[in-house]
This record gives sequence, C-alpha cells and structure tokens, in this order.
Amino acid sequence: MRSNPTNIPTPLSTDAEWTNWYDSLHSYFGASGAKEIWLTVWSKCASEDANTTTLRSYMKDKGIIVDTGMLGSIADTVSGIGDYIGDFFKLGKYAAYGVVGIILVALLAIVIGVARNPRGAVNTAAKAKLLL
Repeated sequence: MRSNPTNIPTPLSTDAEWTNWYDSLHSYFGASGAKEIWLTVWSKCASEDANTTTLRSYMKDKGIIVDTGMLGSIADTVSGIGDYIGDFFKLGKYAAYGVVGIILVALLAIVIGVARNPRGAVNTAAKAKLLL
C-alpha cells in the first residue's frame, strides 16, 4: 500500500520525521523519485537539529549522502569509534562472564571440600596462619 507523502518536513522537523517522509516518498515515487524530491526539499528546509548521525546513516543506506559539515563529520567519527568500543566491550563482557564463572566454580569446589572434611579445612587454615 502506497502512502501519500503530503506531510512535508519543515526546518523544525526532527530526523525521524525526515526519514519517515523519505519512506513515504519511496513508496509513492520509487527510489529515484524519492531521492530527487527528498534532496530538493532537504536543501531548502534542512536544519542542524535534524542533521543527526542517525539521519545521515539512514540516508546513506538509501544512497543519499547528506552534507555533514565539520561538526557532523566529527560526530560521525565519534559515533563510529563508539560502535567499535561497544563491540569490544560486548566481547569483553562475555570474557568477564567466563572469568566470573570460573571463580564461582572454584568457590563451589572449596565449599564442597570444606563440607566434606571440616577438620581438614581447619587444620589447613591453622597451618596457613603459622606460615604467615
């Protein structure tokens, strides 16, 4: 079902309104028509508030490069670095889960050892205290 793209963004529109409007244009006019109309209106009505990393990334996926300006380029670079760090910490998170799991298994083994032989555990603790 084609949606009628009559809700044209204004300089006060958000990035979400711009991307939604592009989707409406695309469903009504196709990719090339949507691109041409979107770029024409964007060049006349764009605002810095709507020119976000999210909008630029979304439009880049649609084949439209939105001018970022110097601050936008910096924001996009920081966003890319943030994505890389996020991926690194996801991997780091799983490594931390592994280390915590190993520690818990070791503690469980100690508790089981103490439960099976409490006198041996007391004697071992006493010997350790003497060595300190």
